[in-house]
Amino acid sequence: MLHRFEIAGRRLALYQRTGESFEHVAMKALCFGLYVDRYEGLEIERRLGGRYTPDVVALGPDGKPRFWGECGSVSLRKVAWLAKHSGAGEIAFVKLGAGTGFAFEARGAVEERYRPPGRIWVYGFDASVPAALQAASLSVAVVPPAWYRVTAV
Repeated sequence: MLHRFEIAGRRLALYQRTGESFEHVAMKALCFGLYVDRYEGLEIERRLGGRYTPDVVALGPDGKPRFWGECGSVSLRKVAWLAKHSGAGEIAFVKLGAGTGFAFEARGAVEERYRPPGRIWVYGFDASVPAALQAASLSVAVVPPAWYRVTAV
């Protein structure tokens, strides 16, 4: 199913694949909205040819990730791998619900040298946000800060 979002003045056409929830698709759109003004060339599900495909990514001139966004359920093993091997200067995990608990667990999973201040963030969105986004016809000028809580890892 195709969903047409308008987030932060950008139009996004995102496919909801078989078995993928609308909530996951919405989190990708919202992650894009949180970072689109910070990273030029932000893309959704750009294949990089490595172990993982990011939900949202911005590449540098060298073709390596400057920003990496993961949405929904993410294992702590993947969190640690991304912190160590992705090369991204900034990593965000965008989740529905308990972002602070996940941030605490991620802090324990990632060696301190791979989590300098300002590098890894967890955005915990309220569970009502996907319905609010649908009620807004999948369109928001900015991602409302009241919808989420951000925690540093």
